[in-house]
Amino acid sequence: MNVGVYRPSIYLSLLMVPLLFVGNSAAAASAVVRATQSVNSKPDLPPAVDAQKLAASNYAMLLTPLDIYAPPPNARKLITLRELYSLVNTRGVSLKVARETFNASKQTVKTESDKKIPVLTMDLGHGQKWTKTMRDSDPTDDYADRKSVSGSRNVTANGGLSLTGAPVQGISYKLLFPQLAHTQEFPDTGTANPKRPDTGAFTASLDVALLKDNPMIVESLARKKSNLTLMSAREVLRQQTLAKIAEAEASYYGLAQKYLQLAVQERSLKLAQALERDVKEKIRAGESSALEATRAELQTAQAETDFMSSQIDYEAAVEEFRRSLAFDESDGQGIFPDPKGLDVNVEAFKVPADAMDEIRKSNADIAVSRIARQLAETEMELSRKGNLPSMAFTTSYSNTSPGNGVSETTSEVLRPNDRVFSVALTYSQILFNNTARNSLQQAILAKQKADFATDEAERKVIKDFNALIKKLDIGGRRYRIAKISREIAEKKLSSEYEKFKVGESSVRNVIDTQTEVNGARISEISARVEMLLGYAQLNALQGKLPDGVTMSSGS
Repeated sequence: MNVGVYRPSIYLSLLMVPLLFVGNSAAAASAVVRATQSVNSKPDLPPAVDAQKLAASNYAMLLTPLDIYAPPPNARKLITLRELYSLVNTRGVSLKVARETFNASKQTVKTESDKKIPVLTMDLGHGQKWTKTMRDSDPTDDYADRKSVSGSRNVTANGGLSLTGAPVQGISYKLLFPQLAHTQEFPDTGTANPKRPDTGAFTASLDVALLKDNPMIVESLARKKSNLTLMSAREVLRQQTLAKIAEAEASYYGLAQKYLQLAVQERSLKLAQALERDVKEKIRAGESSALEATRAELQTAQAETDFMSSQIDYEAAVEEFRRSLAFDESDGQGIFPDPKGLDVNVEAFKVPADAMDEIRKSNADIAVSRIARQLAETEMELSRKGNLPSMAFTTSYSNTSPGNGVSETTSEVLRPNDRVFSVALTYSQILFNNTARNSLQQAILAKQKADFATDEAERKVIKDFNALIKKLDIGGRRYRIAKISREIAEKKLSSEYEKFKVGESSVRNVIDTQTEVNGARISEISARVEMLLGYAQLNALQGKLPDGVTMSSGS
């Protein structure tokens, strides 16, 4: 956001707050008395010195400008908006969750893609079985004379490689080569128990779904679902990033504004206390009335109340700023917004003519709801395809052969031995499946709900935009009025001080005018902050990340 810088010299130089409270308070009060006496009683002075000018010189510190862009004394590090965005991107639970969800979605898509890579498996097995035969010499007795008459051991071994895969959903293949098996029974007598030959086999098969799980339809829907899931996670991350940036910006400007108000109220309080001491000194000198003292006490009490209220607001703003950046008690000590971030020319801001079109195209909330609707539509289509009849085409080829030893048996497999070809077409129709029907109904309802949510999100965003345009219009007018009021108050203060220097006004009138200037400046800053936050909200509605901010999915 390109903005101008607003630094009027009068605006900085005419924030006039007396520093009568600096140094020895008794000496300051005495200076007030002497200045007042010089105005009223005109004591003996050197001929070349005018009494009123002497009073003006005693109050010269009244014109000391208040640097409204000065940070608090305990600020160790001032952060700019760009540094704020960097902190937002690296802190906070919500962004971490959205970022991990996005990374998990990317991994899910990768996993689905990896399923299409062929899987090569090696299978090895070895087993032994022992058999012991018992015989009874006299079956009529109690079997006490049973004894073992023979025993055998059966040894089996097998091994082979298999290659399986599914290039798309609905099509699968399998290759088995070589599949070798060896069986031997011991003892081997040569006649009673001849050595058995090894066996080998080569097998290839292919399965294709024709109706339900049709590869042309299901694969397309599955790929669409994976892409939409990834897009949804990315948009949620963008949505969360924009929301956290808006929250942090509000706390950033709010804290700087509350500190400015606190600084001004603190000056006003000390000014009222100094004036009260001045009046009491005059009363002791017989130059003021009790009514004037009461008025001064009321003014001090009001200033103290305003100061305490500003202090409470400032402490709340500090906590909100720390909360927005997920700082705990030990983190972020001394970090403070750079108050110069408030020094921008908001009158240079303009609402783009194509803002509404940009919102419809790029708003994060609308994008998330639209993707959710597309996902619901995809799920509904998948549920409908799942209720189709099953029809599959299957073909296979196998070649088996005998042999002795791994090399011989393997070579025999490649020769024309016992070959088997098969082709099959199967059809299956579910006559009743209440679960599948309910799943389809739920998918239809989810699609209808997603349609409603998308329409509602678009209506809400458009409503927010229209309300924001009115807010910016009113805020712009309020800012211009506050700016003019501040300029008028500064001119009035300058005029009042000039009259004071020639004896046509009093110190109280000058200080009251100064208080009016302080209030006008606070009002102008408040209006400026309102405009800054309004245009930040406009950028968020348009889905625009601030300049220099990138949406990172890294941890």
